[in-house]
Amino acid sequence: MRKLERRYIDGLTVIPHGPDPLPFHRTHGIRMTSHIRTQLDEGVLRITLDRPEKKNALTNDMYRALGEALQRAEADDAIRVVLFEAEGDAFTAGNDLGDFAAVAAGKLAREDMQAFRFLHALARAEKPYVAAVQGLAVGVGTTMLLH
Repeated sequence: MRKLERRYIDGLTVIPHGPDPLPFHRTHGIRMTSHIRTQLDEGVLRITLDRPEKKNALTNDMYRALGEALQRAEADDAIRVVLFEAEGDAFTAGNDLGDFAAVAAGKLAREDMQAFRFLHALARAEKPYVAAVQGLAVGVGTTMLLH
């Protein structure tokens, strides 16, 4: 296996495989952001929730990353299936309540919440989505399993 170059761009850890480091490579692209890891390998886009210390509770940034990953998956013919998985002993505890508290306190605008972007992408999926669930799947974690 060849050594991979790491670059840090706007808070993202990107392991590039071509002239543009942000898109997924067709076989081994890896991208990590906001407690979400994505990796494309042989047509399978693996999306990993990586916030085990908080039972993978989903933050606004995580929803943004999830929504972007699903939009890319639907647009890329090389991606044949999406696999959701999680680190730790819980799939997800659902929404991180800190974001809802920020909206209530006026620190975050309701229209800036990214959960709807993710749910919209999930509901419009045409490719097969599979979830490897361990432990809890609370709130939106259960909703994901219904699609």
